[in-house]
Amino acid sequence: MIPLAVFGDPIAHSLSPRLHQLFAQQAGLTVDYRAILAPSATFAHQLREFFAAGGVGANITLPHKQTALSLADQATPRALRAGAANTLLYKNNSLLADNTDGEGLLTDLERLLGSIAGNRILILGAGGAVQGILQPILEASPASVVINNRTVERAQRLVEWFADERLRCYAETDERASFDIIINASAGGHGGQVANLRAEWFAEARLAYDLSYADAAAPFLQTARSLLNKSAQASDGLGMLVAQGAASFKLWTGVKADIEQALQALRV
Repeated sequence: MIPLAVFGDPIAHSLSPRLHQLFAQQAGLTVDYRAILAPSATFAHQLREFFAAGGVGANITLPHKQTALSLADQATPRALRAGAANTLLYKNNSLLADNTDGEGLLTDLERLLGSIAGNRILILGAGGAVQGILQPILEASPASVVINNRTVERAQRLVEWFADERLRCYAETDERASFDIIINASAGGHGGQVANLRAEWFAEARLAYDLSYADAAAPFLQTARSLLNKSAQASDGLGMLVAQGAASFKLWTGVKADIEQALQALRV
């Protein structure tokens, strides 16, 4: 039995326990994967208790990804670059932080579109999830990446942190701009809210993508579909969840999961 968990607030919506049971069945392993509600005030304590009781690995979701990195003894280069962690491994009395979000997103975008090289990308939001996906997106050779966040200062910090000439904050001139890929990374969908979306952004879009899935992705996707051309795609982030989860599962167990099989099972 391998003790695993996901920590977040909210957490009841999480499909991660079901996902990792699917991965375990594929591998012939037995896991005890729990969804743990962890308010910010008690997250660090709950995490330490979990690993002290024999926990092997944990996924971290909103709003704890930056805190998770700070609690680790070691970190992978991609977690350090992101400044956030979504995966933790406890081994030899040491806590390792990793970030598989970007790998998961790129895997799913390539499944949907093929290469994203040369694309103009608009990202809505500037939280921990965006920190995790920016470097892999930049490494995939887009033409440009624009971050549009309600708090401009937070977006500007990301632009300065990643320091790439293709990356910039949303500007007034972007109100009339079109993009190839629009990624919603804001948390508003969890409360049934959607940011103001401009029709111009979607005029030439190939894909509108929400990092969330199920009900949390519905507000953005409903509006996006009304603005997209018929040939364009709209997708939630379930494929990203599966792909980043597979990367976490491999770190914990050494086993490479079948992403497509798990994605089809969760879509049923």
